[in-house]
Amino acid sequence: IDSSNLYHAAKKAKWQISLSHLKQLFAQAFDVVCANCYVVVPREGDITRAGMLAYAKAASRFFTVKQKPLKYIIDQETERELKKGDIDLDLSMDVIRMLPRLDAVVVMSGDSDYLALAAYTKERGIPTVFVSYKDAMAWELRLSEHLFLERIRQSVDLGSAITNPHLAAGAV
Repeated sequence: IDSSNLYHAAKKAKWQISLSHLKQLFAQAFDVVCANCYVVVPREGDITRAGMLAYAKAASRFFTVKQKPLKYIIDQETERELKKGDIDLDLSMDVIRMLPRLDAVVVMSGDSDYLALAAYTKERGIPTVFVSYKDAMAWELRLSEHLFLERIRQSVDLGSAITNPHLAAGAV
């Protein structure tokens, strides 16, 4: 899970994923070997720090949380401070390390930076599926295997009381 990518997509979509429902859904559908959630942590004094640390703590109940400090870069033209997460390579390297133990890879992000990872896994006979909100998925990812969260919203929506469907027979 690229948590930064999904956070911004959820804000745009105006609904959030329940991490517990998500984990339950995937555990029913797959023999999950590895489930990582990549989180960037803002520096002390950043108003978003407490919220991100709370999210990381909540996510750690269901996933292995991989934390990295948020980068702060000054844009030379505007002289404004920009925030960068840059967890794409971390996530990709972990997938590459795990590849011999995997039958498939699910990347929860709509970021086209993961296309190189998908090409790499495909060369090795392992499919990669991208999962994200429809409006946040890059068009390039839509050309490959993908799943819009809207298709499984009733099962993973944080505000939903609907229980997850039984998917023991396989993935949709």
